[in-house]
Amino acid sequence: MRSLGANLIARKNEQHGSDAWLWLVEVTLSRTTAATVVLRLTSFGEPITFAGQTYRPFPFQIAPIEQDDAGKLPEVILSLSNATREAAQVVAIGNGMIGRQVEVKLVHRAHLGTGEHLPVTFEVRDISLDDQSVAVRLGLPNYLEEQWPFDQLTRERCRWIYRDPLTCAYNGSLGACPKTLAACAERGDDEITSAKPVMHVRLFGGFPGAGERKAS
Repeated sequence: MRSLGANLIARKNEQHGSDAWLWLVEVTLSRTTAATVVLRLTSFGEPITFAGQTYRPFPFQIAPIEQDDAGKLPEVILSLSNATREAAQVVAIGNGMIGRQVEVKLVHRAHLGTGEHLPVTFEVRDISLDDQSVAVRLGLPNYLEEQWPFDQLTRERCRWIYRDPLTCAYNGSLGACPKTLAACAERGDDEITSAKPVMHVRLFGGFPGAGERKAS
C-alpha cells in the first residue's frame, strides 16, 4: 500500500476536520479492446473533480481498510445504497461484476488540485444485494490470472452483452440473440423495417475476418 504524501500526513495529524476526508471509488464496468466503461462515485454530497475526472455523489460506505501483521491487505466490504435500484442496475451493466477492477481512493478536500491521494486497487470477489443495499466484497487482484489480451478474437460469435447501449446498441423488437453474424444481420433488417438507424451488422462484436486457428 502506498504511503500518504506530506500534505495528507499534515491533514491526518490535525485534531479536527475529519469530515474533509473523502472516499472516491472508480469501478471498471466493462473493458474490451473497443471501449472501457468506468463508473466514478464519491461519498461526498456533491460532484467532485479529481485528476481531471468527475466523481458523482452516491451513498456508499467502505469498511476500514487495514493491513495485517504481514503487511497484507484483507478483503473489505463496499456497501452501496440500493434504495433507488441504481446499484442493482450497475451490477447488471457490469455483467455481475465478479472480477471487475475497483480503485478506492482516499482524498482530502483541501488538496484535490494536487492529485495527492491514497489509492488501493481491488477486484470484486462476491456481491450480495437486497432492496436496501448492495454489498461488494473486494480483494486484492491476482494479476497472474489476468487474461491478455482482454478479448478473445472469435470469428463467428459476438462478444457484446445483448442490448447493451454502449456496445450492442440493439433496441428493436426481436427476442433473445444467439450472437451470430446471421442473427446480427437479422437485427439490421429489423432496423430497416422499423425505420430506425441501421447499426447492424456494423456493430457485430465478432471478427469475421480473423483467420481460422490451425492445428499445430
